[in-house]
Amino acid sequence: QLMANELKIPHVAVSAFYMLLQAVTVAGYLLVQSVFRWHYTIAVLAILVIGYLIFKRKYFYLHVQSN
Repeated sequence: QLMANELKIPHVAVSAFYMLLQAVTVAGYLLVQSVFRWHYTIAVLAILVIGYLIFKRKYFYLHVQSN
């Protein structure tokens, strides 16, 4: 919502970004050998959490100002 409402990115572009992110994540999971699947899962979760925290820290003030 923050990307679409405050950053004025079209909803279709935001949805396409999330779809691509999910497709790449799932494809990577399927390509990783079974031995490393837990490592891959933990690494992807860490990357997504860090990315979310950076994004939120950078843009959350826009949401607070609009309310």
